[in-house]
Amino acid sequence: MRRISSLAMTIKRRNYLWRLHPPPPSKEASSSIKQSKTTKVSNSKFNFNLNDNVYIRPKSTKEFGISGRIVDITSSVSSGSTTTSAKDGNGIKKRRLEDIRVSIQQSHNGNMKVGVRPSRLFPIHESSNDKEETLIIITPDTTNYRQLATSHLRGSDKVLEIGCSTGECTALVLRRLMLLYKNNNLQYQEKKKTNIQTGSICAFDIGSDMVKQASTRVQSEFNALQHHSHQATDLQMPSYTDMIQFYKIDALSDPKRAYTHATTITTSSKDQSKSPDVILIDIGGNRELKGVVQMIEWVQSAFCQNDDDSARAIIVKSESLAEELTKSTQSSIKEDEKKIEADSSTDQQPTVLDNGIINQGQKWFKSLLSSFSTNTTASTVATHHHQRRAPTYNHPLKAPLVLSPKDDKIAICRFHNYDIDGCKNGTRCPCDHQFCHWCREVGHTALNCHHFK
Repeated sequence: MRRISSLAMTIKRRNYLWRLHPPPPSKEASSSIKQSKTTKVSNSKFNFNLNDNVYIRPKSTKEFGISGRIVDITSSVSSGSTTTSAKDGNGIKKRRLEDIRVSIQQSHNGNMKVGVRPSRLFPIHESSNDKEETLIIITPDTTNYRQLATSHLRGSDKVLEIGCSTGECTALVLRRLMLLYKNNNLQYQEKKKTNIQTGSICAFDIGSDMVKQASTRVQSEFNALQHHSHQATDLQMPSYTDMIQFYKIDALSDPKRAYTHATTITTSSKDQSKSPDVILIDIGGNRELKGVVQMIEWVQSAFCQNDDDSARAIIVKSESLAEELTKSTQSSIKEDEKKIEADSSTDQQPTVLDNGIINQGQKWFKSLLSSFSTNTTASTVATHHHQRRAPTYNHPLKAPLVLSPKDDKIAICRFHNYDIDGCKNGTRCPCDHQFCHWCREVGHTALNCHHFK
């Protein structure tokens, strides 16, 4: 397990690529389909170019959503209107006639998907280098949030969802991960490979009723998908507990326990540690801006400090943050999307480009964070838990499992740390009695941790 205390000693400046989704309206986007020299295509919301990474939205929940790269744009009709109208029993119904088709080279197997309508395309945003840069996407509405969450997944991703509510988005993410696992497994069987990694989800919510409803919904979704996959291919899917865990927890009030849950991978054989690859934040569409900003800061400090094990993407649904960005954006939008200059001497006000990239995004976020009271979350997980009193539990085993810094194998005794009578097993206890369960330092227990005196 990666030691939390080591974060404070290994802090390294990490790059962040901020985006607004959907991007601001541009002159090129319209309600019709356009083509320009077969190198660019637009649907009613987004512009696409050759070699752009895209996601083909499935027509139904039974379909496997395909991701890939645009390799060709062709015209299937020589001329004619792009839309037509026809009457049905309920009145006028508009139907779009698209005279352009797109060819996609699929990312998971390299095969070609031809004849795709531009209206089914959804952009996949990527950073220039996953190991050095984390992508942060802000979106104000639920529909785009869920499409971003599913379209940006990879088959082996560990997903942290902060604010799972009743599990609607969680179920979509689980479905996508299971479909990716099924597809990758079938593909690898042909190549006689067996080392298939599956994705997993760690979901947080502060309401016990929300967690219960989400768990029921997602369990039902998992059972249906597992049954269908077994009938169709005789494929043995991962167990439910290997793929998803729900926790009633507030990461801002108990960051150490939230960090432990978020980085632990529970498998049938052993527990492993890994930071989330994709983090979804939806802590209430209209929640006050301060809470959203503090949550993003905690995520950055906890999961984006180690180049070898940092989050690849953070997707935030927040109306208040999107509105604040609009207020802070300079009136003139730069049209040059090919090169973004980050001059530290310039003003820290952000600029949203036509493609949705937020220039000076991280500087704007830090400025926004500093505008609140200095009583925000700590800059690192290590310093934050020192500023707070150790949590109390109605039973020592309710505390999360924490491994001893001595070997990262033996668990620190929770009875020794949280029971007023200590551990009754004494020297017979196989757990560690030397280190504090809360700060992982030697010589005291969590109930008497010297950091709080």
